[in-house]
Amino acid sequence: MFLATGPSPLQALRRLLAWGFGLLLGLLLALPSTAVRAEDDPPGRVGRLADLNGSVSWWDADAGAWAEAERNRPLTTGDRLSTARDGRAELRVGSTVLRVGNSSEIEVLRLDDEKLVFQLHSGSLALRVRTRELAEEIDIITSEARLRPQRAGHYRFDREDDTSHAASWRGELRGDDGSARGVPLIIGAGQRVELYRDGRRNGEGPLRVRFVELPEDGFSIWAGGEDAREERSATARYVSPEMTGAEDLDRHGRWEQHPDYGALWLPLVVRADWAPYRHGRWAWVRPWGWTWIDEAPWGFAPFHYGRWVKWRGRWGWVPGAYVQRPVYAPALVGWVGGSGWGVSVQIGGPTIGWVPLAPREVYRP
Repeated sequence: MFLATGPSPLQALRRLLAWGFGLLLGLLLALPSTAVRAEDDPPGRVGRLADLNGSVSWWDADAGAWAEAERNRPLTTGDRLSTARDGRAELRVGSTVLRVGNSSEIEVLRLDDEKLVFQLHSGSLALRVRTRELAEEIDIITSEARLRPQRAGHYRFDREDDTSHAASWRGELRGDDGSARGVPLIIGAGQRVELYRDGRRNGEGPLRVRFVELPEDGFSIWAGGEDAREERSATARYVSPEMTGAEDLDRHGRWEQHPDYGALWLPLVVRADWAPYRHGRWAWVRPWGWTWIDEAPWGFAPFHYGRWVKWRGRWGWVPGAYVQRPVYAPALVGWVGGSGWGVSVQIGGPTIGWVPLAPREVYRP
């Protein structure tokens, strides 16, 4: 984000590297102990709030209150999203897509390298799963049942008035009611079930299941229409679909070949003064710490994976070697400081600056 007025950013970065990391450490130590306590080994997989329309809120656990949600915010275990009557949202975890309808609330119960577990508290949720391997890692929970996709497919879940519905547009769902007896559920392609309990007013009693018709409503049209746009992707030749945020690169840029670094992605439309990590903001996101949230609609994958390089007078993004499950980073920058820097920031400690890491420069969390 920040370019030096004297020496080049990378030259300055190398000279100030030892001091810069000491400064960063001092900054983190200056924060409250509750803010710096994080997992020793945070997950390499992350969710993203990829799109939103209307009123969408995010639960800020530190503040203990709902806040306005923003595109490109990373999502992980413990996060919750709520949509108003005019709102809807799209969550991405690699190639897995969750679309949240209006008047809905969803909670991320677990999001790590082994499992994805979501609870639908109310409203409507559509789930698209790309492979059987990924399907085996996913659970969708409502008050009435725990449901698991069995293969690649497209699924829908609804909850309202102490009743849940689960449907398979494509694929198969299995699950149970969470009781000791584990009443089994099997929902095949083209089927939808209604789930409720006798004595539904207090959520007790045996689970009742009946098959009902699949709805043809605005939510179904929206969820299905969005999937149809992603059938062909040039980006898939260069990066794994499990790189969260990669789905936006085709629409907002083009691919070229760099003589030294291979595949290079160039954004199509940027400001005249544009540079990586300049237009956005820093946020403290558990368990990773300070995290860059970019303002561009495509601004997720290029800021949490790969490296940036200046080429032919423009900034381009180098994804690096193809990795099936790339590891997420909160920001791929080097922290620096000093009087020669044109812009700086203060976040709870000494004033510091940063520059994007170049290819082959090591990221140190």
